Amino acid sequence: MQRVWIVVLAGCGFESNAGVSDAGSSPGTPTGDGDGASSDAADGSDAIADASAAPPPCVSTTHAVFAGIACAIATQPPLTVMQSSQIDTDSIAPNAAGLRCAALTVNSASVCAIAADAIAIPSGVVITAHGSRPLALLAHSIDIEGTIDVASHLGRAPGAASEMQGCQTNVRAVGSGGGQGGTFNADPGGPGGDVPGTTDKGGSITPSTGIGIPRGGCPGGPSSDVTTAGNVARGGGAVWIAVDGDGVLTLGHAAIVNASGAGGPRGEATAGHRGGFGGGSGGLIVLQAATLVVDANAQIFANGGGGGGGADAANAPGDPGADPTGATGGASGGAGAAANPARGGAGFPAASDERKGGDASGATMGAGGGGGGAGVILTDVGVTMGIGTFSPSPTDLRR
Repeated sequence: MQRVWIVVLAGCGFESNAGVSDAGSSPGTPTGDGDGASSDAADGSDAIADASAAPPPCVSTTHAVFAGIACAIATQPPLTVMQSSQIDTDSIAPNAAGLRCAALTVNSASVCAIAADAIAIPSGVVITAHGSRPLALLAHSIDIEGTIDVASHLGRAPGAASEMQGCQTNVRAVGSGGGQGGTFNADPGGPGGDVPGTTDKGGSITPSTGIGIPRGGCPGGPSSDVTTAGNVARGGGAVWIAVDGDGVLTLGHAAIVNASGAGGPRGEATAGHRGGFGGGSGGLIVLQAATLVVDANAQIFANGGGGGGGADAANAPGDPGADPTGATGGASGGAGAAANPARGGAGFPAASDERKGGDASGATMGAGGGGGGAGVILTDVGVTMGIGTFSPSPTDLRR
C-alpha cells in the first residue's frame, strides 16, 4: 500500500445558534487560523487574532496511511451538535447547525475539517455530508451517539468524496447487459448479467484501486456504453474521525457511521438499455484514537449497494437496487420485470456469488446489474472496548 503523508493545518469556526451548543463563544467571533495569524472571518473580512492570547488547543493525528494536524480556535469550547443537518464539504459557509469546514492553509490537504476541543453528536441527530472533499472530525475527545452519514443514496447527492478520480476502468456492459458493481478494495463488486443468444454482455470487474489518501468508493457501471454515465450508482463517501493524545472516541448505543454505496438504477424501458445498473461500492471510514469505546449496538459500515433489475421486452422496467440500511446483511438487488427474472446482485457483505447480476431470460430482455463491493474501515487505536458491528471488518494499521 502506498504511503502518502498529508498535513492539515486548520482553524475552524462555528456560529452559535440553536443548532450548536457552544457556551463560551459568541456569534460572529473572529476565527484565527490556528497559529495566531490572521484569517478570513465568516463575512470575508480580515480578522486579526489577539497576539497576547494563549495558543489554541491543537489536535495532532498521525496515521499509517496519511497524517494530519488540525487546530481549534482558542475561543472554541466543546461542541454539541443539537440538530440534524447537512454539510457541504466544498463550502466554507456555515450550515443550518452553524457548522462549517475549516479555512485551510495553503499546504493543507483538501478535506473538510471540523475541529474543536471536544465534539458530541447526541442520539437522534443525523449529520450527512456531500461534496468533493472528505469529511474530517478532529478533537481531543469525540462522543457519537447519533448518526454520521457520508453514504451515497439512490436519487440523492453523492456522499462526501465519492466522486474523486482514480477508480479502475472496468469493462463496461454491452447493450442490455447488466452493469458491474463498483469495486473499491480487495472484496470486489459483482459482474453484470449477460443476455443469452446475443452479443450483449454484462460489465466485468477489475482489481482494487488501493488507498493512499482519504477518498470515497467507486461507482457501479451503467447498462451500456451509450447510457448516460451521470445515472450510475455512486460509491460511498469518506469520513475520518480522530482524537489525539489520550483522548477517547466513543460510539454509543445508537451510534451509526455509514459510508455505503448507493443502489443501482433499474433497467430502462428502451431497447438496448434494458439492463440494470451496478450498485456502488462502500467508501472509507477511518477511526483513530488512543481508546475506542464501541457500544454493542453501534453500527459502523461501508457496504455495497444492490444492483438494478433488468427490464423486459414489453418495456416494463425492473426494480432499482436497494441502499444498505445497516451493518448486517447485504443490500438486496432489484427484481427483474415480471416476464424477466433477471435480478440485480446483492451488495457486500453478501457472498461473492450473490453479487453477480442475473442473466436475462431471453434475447430481448435486460440482465441484472452486479452488487457493489466492500468499502474500507481503518483503525489505529490502542484499546478497544465493547464490540459493535463493523462491516467490513476493520483493518488495524498498527500491525
